[in-house]
Amino acid sequence: MNHRFATLDVFCDTAFCGNPLAVVWDADDLDDATMLAVAREFGFSETVFLQSTEREGCDVRTRIFTPSGELPFAGHPTVGSAVAVGRDRGASALVFDQLAGPVAVTVDGGTASFTVERKVEIGPAGEVPAADLARMLGIDADEVIADGRHVSVGVGFLMVEVATLDALARCRAADTGDVDELYVVCHAGEGEWRARMFAPNLGIVEDPATGSAATAFAGLLALAEPDGQVSWVIHQGVEMGRPSRIEVTADVSAGRPRWIRVTGDAVVVTEGLIHL
Repeated sequence: MNHRFATLDVFCDTAFCGNPLAVVWDADDLDDATMLAVAREFGFSETVFLQSTEREGCDVRTRIFTPSGELPFAGHPTVGSAVAVGRDRGASALVFDQLAGPVAVTVDGGTASFTVERKVEIGPAGEVPAADLARMLGIDADEVIADGRHVSVGVGFLMVEVATLDALARCRAADTGDVDELYVVCHAGEGEWRARMFAPNLGIVEDPATGSAATAFAGLLALAEPDGQVSWVIHQGVEMGRPSRIEVTADVSAGRPRWIRVTGDAVVVTEGLIHL
C-alpha cells in the first residue's frame, strides 16, 4: 500500500523553523497500530492521518498521533493539516472531525486559523505550589511568579509563569512526576509572550510550537480581561533554534472566553509516498 504524505513546518513562514508535522492522505485502511508505527517512523511530535468522515457537517477526519499514542486535539497538527488539505483541495474553509469534536478551520494560502468554542477547563488557583514547579524546571523558587494551575481545551497543560527570559532559557524538565505537559511562559512586552513546552512523559523533551497549549493559555489570560476581543502573540521554540509565532484571539464575555481563535503559517517541506 502506498500513501501520499507531506511534511510541513508549522507556525512559521520559513522552512526549518516552527514545529515539523507529517500528514498522511487516504488513511481509511490504516488501523491504530499501523498509524502509531508510522508516527514513530516519522519521529515528529505529531503525525496526522486523513480519513473520510460520517460526522454531519465535517469534511475530513483527522487522527492525530504522537510517537506514544493518539491525541483528541492538537493545535499545530490542525493548522498544518488545514494548510495541506486546503492546498490539495483548493478549499478556504473546512471542518475537521477530531476526537475532541468538530473544529472549524479557514485557509488563506499558507496561513490557517482554527476556532475553539468548547469550554476551557481551568483548575483552581494555587493548584501546584511554586516551589514544586521550580523543582520540576530546575530554577529557583523566586523565579516562578505564581503557583501553577492546569488548563485544558481537550489536552491539559500545567501553566507556569516565570519572572524573566533568562529564567525561561534555563528551564529543564528533569523531574515532572505525574505531570505530562508543562507550559512555561514569560511576559515579553505588550501583548507578547515567550513560551516553552515540555512533555518528557510523552516522549517529547521539548516542543517548538504548541497550538493547543497556546489556546489553553489564552483561556487563562482571558480571565483578567474585560468583555470584548483581545489578541496576543506567543513566541515559542526560540531556545531550540526553531522559532515559531502563534497568534491567539479570545472573545471574552462575563470574564470567560466564548471562543478562542489560533492563527499561524505553515510551509510544505517534503512530499512523497510511504510504503506500507
